[in-house]
Amino acid sequence: MADELLVIGWDVGGWMGNNHGFSLIKYRYQQESWCWSGNSVELGIPRDSLFALDYILEKASYKKPLSEHSQVIIAVDAPLTFPAEFKKFLNDNQYFLSRPSKEIYNPLAYRKTDRYIYEKFKKKPLSAVFDRLGTNATVAIAHLRKWRQEYGFSLLPVQKNRPNRIIIEVYPALLKNSKAAPAFKPIKSLLPEDLSPNTNAYDSALCAIMGLAYKKEVNIKGLPELVKVPQDDEQAKKEGWIYHFPPRYFA
Repeated sequence: MADELLVIGWDVGGWMGNNHGFSLIKYRYQQESWCWSGNSVELGIPRDSLFALDYILEKASYKKPLSEHSQVIIAVDAPLTFPAEFKKFLNDNQYFLSRPSKEIYNPLAYRKTDRYIYEKFKKKPLSAVFDRLGTNATVAIAHLRKWRQEYGFSLLPVQKNRPNRIIIEVYPALLKNSKAAPAFKPIKSLLPEDLSPNTNAYDSALCAIMGLAYKKEVNIKGLPELVKVPQDDEQAKKEGWIYHFPPRYFA
């Protein structure tokens, strides 16, 4: 096992503008301790390019370069996959469907994991297909492909071939009452004091906390481990999963 774990929280913005938030957490296994590392930053995608991890780390004032053996988790607030039924709809011109009972149950717009979040938390994720979130989703997916090629990252639970370089999808909106509200108390006390709610940097810090909680051996002031894909849920394993804290934790 690596001595350290680097967690990068990414609140994804659009293709244009300086609306991408990044926050970094460093965890030391031997000391069983973690700390915020560098600064939370808001960046724009470099012109005619994409984000390189070294560029993000430099802008966030993270001094230690990544090595081949660095253990890294990137927790991303954006859909990293599209609904399976939407892809089928695009590729099969004989396929059609009927009007659903509610928008959230439209399989063209929402994945099984989106419906799960809605039913457990009564909060509806935006649709990567029907809402403007498609901009953020395509940005995130483009980077996922780039980082997979350059750094060997795997998207969980869809890909599992690189256990020390993983990317997970998270949903920081579950950690607060509204977009502009501060995080719930158990989370709020863990955040850097200089961050303001309703900013990309703030939400990226929430992503980083969730990324750290993904590791079951990490104990963050009693925060529970993230809920992971059920072993028998083959659709979610293929279509993607939003990693989240148990609903009862914030009840």
